[in-house]
Amino acid sequence: MPQFFQVVAVNLILSAAPFVLAQGPLAPTAPPAPTMKSLSQIEPRTPISTLPFTISVPGAYYVTDNLTGVAGQPGISIDADNVTLDLGGFELVGPGSGVTAGIQIINNHVNTTIRNGTVRGWLSNSVVASTATSTEMQVENLRVVNGGVVGILLGNNGTAKGCEVRACVGAGISAGLSCKIVECTSVGQTGASADGFRVIGYSIVTNCVASGNGGDGFQLGPGCVVTHCVSQANAIGFNSTGGRSSLLGCTADSNNGIGFSAGSLTTVSGCSARNNADIGFSLSDAVAVLNCTSSFNTGNGYSLGIGATITNCTAAFNTGVAGIATSSAAVITGCVVRASTNAGASSAGITTGTESLVSQCVVSNIDSSATTLTATTGMGISAASSCTLERNTVQGCRGDGIRATSRCVIRDNTSDANGSGTGDGAGIHVTSSANRIEGNNVTNNDRGIEVTSSRSLVIRNSAGSNGIDYVIAASNRYGPVVNITASGSAAVGGNIAAVSTLTSTDPWANFSY
Repeated sequence: MPQFFQVVAVNLILSAAPFVLAQGPLAPTAPPAPTMKSLSQIEPRTPISTLPFTISVPGAYYVTDNLTGVAGQPGISIDADNVTLDLGGFELVGPGSGVTAGIQIINNHVNTTIRNGTVRGWLSNSVVASTATSTEMQVENLRVVNGGVVGILLGNNGTAKGCEVRACVGAGISAGLSCKIVECTSVGQTGASADGFRVIGYSIVTNCVASGNGGDGFQLGPGCVVTHCVSQANAIGFNSTGGRSSLLGCTADSNNGIGFSAGSLTTVSGCSARNNADIGFSLSDAVAVLNCTSSFNTGNGYSLGIGATITNCTAAFNTGVAGIATSSAAVITGCVVRASTNAGASSAGITTGTESLVSQCVVSNIDSSATTLTATTGMGISAASSCTLERNTVQGCRGDGIRATSRCVIRDNTSDANGSGTGDGAGIHVTSSANRIEGNNVTNNDRGIEVTSSRSLVIRNSAGSNGIDYVIAASNRYGPVVNITASGSAAVGGNIAAVSTLTSTDPWANFSY
């Protein structure tokens, strides 16, 4: 630095010196005091470091380490209201002898929360409300393994969320009335009647999985709502014995029995049953089934009781006697049934009881493995008396395309290529009296329209390329049968006039073309 600037800098420092003030002492007069509350002040908690342990005072408790029980003694007993028990990620391990519970709530207490850990190897119920009146029990993020009876047993108004239960002798998760079970898994319960989930009734079960249990995947009492759950490789997939339940978006796959079984007044929507060793959907009276699929089951795709409605559903590759089978007073609308096969003397894509409606359905490729093929082996639609069959399409079935008994209305249907080849079938076949057969189109069948009894009305139908277009017994009523199969009519094109080739102006005429 030049000498001039050095002199200036020194003068500036010396001139500022009189204005520097003295500072106070630097040593603190007292140690620093805490400014934050401790965990015990925020949430006073009591540690649990040995078993057995009894909680008899409300409050929060936590487990300090993996703990092993004592033979013949429960692990932790809760005998107070308003208790929170945090396992802290640790395990409570059963003693290996003595039929005792891992965690139990006794004497009808309320508002218990148990969370965050594993309960393993207890020979009684692993986590249990001893009575259903031990209400408002919450079990969260708990893993139960190798339990002796029930894995998790909730009282009424209880909640299980994010839990996993494996390899218990009894049910995985069992719940009382008005419970919620959310995002839980129940896998591999070993007893013959060890259900994955067992619910007394009027509860919500959502986003749960039951797999490989000895009993049913979901055993449900009345009034339950079950959404987006999966049952795989259990006995029955979903078994709602009390009915009056709603099942939405659920899947039953590869169960050893029925996929979905439910009592009356049940609604099933958007569900799938596949590869089950029995019926896909076996439902009782007054049920509603919407937008479901049933495929590759060894029984019927759907078996429904009196007054059932089934809408926009699919049945494919099932091997029962019917893809869709209903009792009386049923409504079947907009469904697709195809590729069913059965060895019985009577089988069909759709079968109905009396007073039913089948409308706007598509039935195709219904086959039969019966030793002797007849008109009833592999039918498309088979209806009992007093039914209405309208605007359906039936194609490629081994037996009759549409078959009905008496007092039915069969109108505006399309029936094609039924009974052809090695089968035996008519496009439309009525076997008893007082039917109205109107406005249908039947083509490429063994027989087009076949009426084997008396007193039916046959009008305004068209039949073409069948082995025989019309087979009508005596004592029926029909419009004229007009044969227009002869070729040679002129082509029509452009803005030209063309005369009719129908050769009849009778409004009730039936045509062969």
